[in-house]
Amino acid sequence: MPQPYTPDPTAAFGDHQCQLRYHEYYPTPGCGGFTVDVTLHNVRNQPGYIAGNHGGDSSVTFTAKADTARTFGCRTPDGEFDWDTAFVVRTTQSELDRVYFEADAGYIVDQFRQDKDRDYGPHFYMNFPAVKVDCAEGSTPVQYGLKVTNLNISIAGSDVFGTTSWHHDGPFYG
Repeated sequence: MPQPYTPDPTAAFGDHQCQLRYHEYYPTPGCGGFTVDVTLHNVRNQPGYIAGNHGGDSSVTFTAKADTARTFGCRTPDGEFDWDTAFVVRTTQSELDRVYFEADAGYIVDQFRQDKDRDYGPHFYMNFPAVKVDCAEGSTPVQYGLKVTNLNISIAGSDVFGTTSWHHDGPFYG
């Protein structure tokens, strides 16, 4: 989480960056966010994998959704979080962004075929929009916490993975 919390919604570079540039697939340092790396097990034993299927064309991708709760507020000059200034920004089942082609079913199956000793899976991230945090003079805006719950990973119509969903209640904290 960015500390102190001083995001620049117009910046594509630097410590306060909130905008992503072309081929960036991670949370920005200014607005924050999180990443999710999934590891799939037992893929090499699936009938579609054994049959030599490729997972599907580039339109067959894994998707991810999650609920988030971010707590913001002000840090007093002595370094304490002022709970009287705290507020929470929530999202419900927001879709996470895919890391480039790394969520394509065909790419994942290809990784399993290339390296027989490792398990692989899709990668996701969420980059948050900037939140306005007003603090009294001498206080510093902070993001006190991040909570991620109800994580859902899904795929539909793959000739290796079929139509499947995985759910994890969480919570995960940042």
